[in-house]
Amino acid sequence: MTLASSQARRPFLLLTTVVTIVGFAPDAWILYEGQSPEAVLVLIAMHVALALITYPALVFIAPQQLKTGAGYAPATRSTLTQ
Repeated sequence: MTLASSQARRPFLLLTTVVTIVGFAPDAWILYEGQSPEAVLVLIAMHVALALITYPALVFIAPQQLKTGAGYAPATRSTLTQ
């Protein structure tokens, strides 16, 4: 992702949102096929919990790099908040 953007927060947020919404499709299908709504709600809660864990892990834990004239430099907390 650092090849496409030096600050990957927005792309990761977009990807996390899209993947989470697409992940609801099998849940909707099994609800349509007759599974209990309670069981489907548990699956939906698991998808949301995964998104809430994955996004901060990708954005805050994984190091990001900033583009410089000579290539890439490790990002510091102060450069990411600007």
